[in-house]
Amino acid sequence: MIIAVNAVSPAFKPADTDFLQNAFLLIATQQPQHQFIFIGFITAAKTTPANCSFTNSGFTIKSPLRFTYWLNYQLPSLLKKTKADILVSCNSCSMRFKLPQLLYADDASFLSSTADYKNNWLKFYTKNTGRFLQKVQHIITASHFLKKTFTEQYNIEAEKISVVYAAPDTLFKPFAHWNQKETIKEKLTDGKEYFLYSGPLHTQQNLINLLKAFTFFKQRQKSNMMLVLASVNGANAVLLKSLSTYKLRGQVALAENLPADELAQITAAAYAMVYAVNYDAACTPVMQALQCHTPVIAANNSALPEVCGEAAAYCHPDDYNDIAAKMMLLFTNEDRRNQLIAISRQQAEKFQLDAAARQLWSLVQLHIH
Repeated sequence: MIIAVNAVSPAFKPADTDFLQNAFLLIATQQPQHQFIFIGFITAAKTTPANCSFTNSGFTIKSPLRFTYWLNYQLPSLLKKTKADILVSCNSCSMRFKLPQLLYADDASFLSSTADYKNNWLKFYTKNTGRFLQKVQHIITASHFLKKTFTEQYNIEAEKISVVYAAPDTLFKPFAHWNQKETIKEKLTDGKEYFLYSGPLHTQQNLINLLKAFTFFKQRQKSNMMLVLASVNGANAVLLKSLSTYKLRGQVALAENLPADELAQITAAAYAMVYAVNYDAACTPVMQALQCHTPVIAANNSALPEVCGEAAAYCHPDDYNDIAAKMMLLFTNEDRRNQLIAISRQQAEKFQLDAAARQLWSLVQLHIH
């Protein structure tokens, strides 16, 4: 059997391709009799199993029209050449591919955060998401929150949707020795403790409210605590402009274009993660924090309460005073912070790669002809 996994996606919040790549690489090592083709992924740094191949689509997505052409013509042609038996694709599907397709979905923010999308892409997802969901043989969502969204918004039968939580890379783990944390702090913040935001560096991620909350926190606490904004990608121009005029700019460290191992270290060294976003249906950054046993302050919306459970202090993301209040709570109440650390150890056990890989493989087997 030949399994194709497609990561080509223009979504503002792309599918968790690192998770899919790691999960299917694990499956490939356990299923050496099958072949796996990864489309649009970055080749893993780890040793790639002999039954895996990576192909860069060579296709630049510049418009919905171009993306539609990729999905319905170039992708089927590629799959025909590789003789794929089944396709697992991120947040979209091909309307012309006649063999089984599974759709992995980790985002539907266009339904609520319309201002985050250009008009042409908003029209594309509004028009096509329902068609994608109806076309595929099965849908895999990153949370029950997203499953409920699809059943209610598109009248999709619940039986057609399975929830498979993403799993953080094993790089995300607590430090074995306290001096490792001190080394990271010395390098990043001159030894100061810091609150961490990790994720896309866009103002759409409610980062302006986070900066306002940090200002309020600093005014009230008079501490040398810093704020770190970290991402594996670069910051957008709007955020950079906002930071250039931010009066506490010297207390904010911008860590962009990070390798995964550096992001893991920064996450493990943080005093607390502050993830006060307006929407997240997959919640990978907070999963990473939980794996590192880093306390989490999370927005009380979308899939975050589902993923964090009791392992987070929740805030109203549209109220920077409330975000600041939760920052002050963890800063002044060491018992509460330690409680969240203890609970995070238990919560993190729910997001393990081997369990997710077993779920994914069972769904592939179930839907192959």
